[in-house]
Amino acid sequence: MEMNKHGIVIAALMLLLLVVFSPFALAEEKKKFSADKGRPFIPSAERKGYTPELEQGYKLTIANDKCAKCHTAARALNTIMYNVEDWKRYIKRMMNKPKANLSKDEAKLIYRFLKYDQLNRKEKAPQDFYAPEGMDMPDVSEISWYKEDKLPKNWDKVSNKAKE
Repeated sequence: MEMNKHGIVIAALMLLLLVVFSPFALAEEKKKFSADKGRPFIPSAERKGYTPELEQGYKLTIANDKCAKCHTAARALNTIMYNVEDWKRYIKRMMNKPKANLSKDEAKLIYRFLKYDQLNRKEKAPQDFYAPEGMDMPDVSEISWYKEDKLPKNWDKVSNKAKE
């Protein structure tokens, strides 16, 4: 009987700890976006024409101690911005995050890679990628992929949100 009480007390304490600390565990969980569902890498065959600088920027983008420290590597690789220059603003914002481990030189390499990737891979097949979520939508009539009716996979989700 004494052993049973001891087990019940331990189980109650464990349950209490779980209830008290679970909100903190949930707060650390990364927010999920549509682009997170995409491929978290670009196959080497698709990177054959990369300069050493572009390859370095790509590797920083998918590195677990850089971009992928705070969000999935897939997010940057599968998001097509409305304007390629938006990448610069996003990278600056990421550099100011408390967990950022990103030098200015690394940020420049990442930006050059993401800009190249958007212009040379994403804008050729925008329907294979995702528009940014949580970003104000600009006048899309000037965006080439919008004019060509090649809309990102999550277009209904982001375009409806922008109309609200």
